[in-house]
Amino acid sequence: MMFYSILPIDDKQNQQIEYQEVIYKNQLLLTRTINGTQTIERLYSTNPEDFLNPDFQPGTILENPLINSQKRCYNKY
Repeated sequence: MMFYSILPIDDKQNQQIEYQEVIYKNQLLLTRTINGTQTIERLYSTNPEDFLNPDFQPGTILENPLINSQKRCYNKY
């Protein structure tokens, strides 16, 4: 039996998800933090070449512990 849904299969409802804007390699990014791991969600740029850089692809895990954080922080509702 097939089950079609727009919801993810894995159960991540118990995890604390935090969204944060950070500066990484001189680019402004929106990152998602789950269990201490930062993952890129969005790149804010007007330069089309920045979107072709594989370092800024959504889903990329940021491994630099010295990332400059902005003061804006968003929690998932």
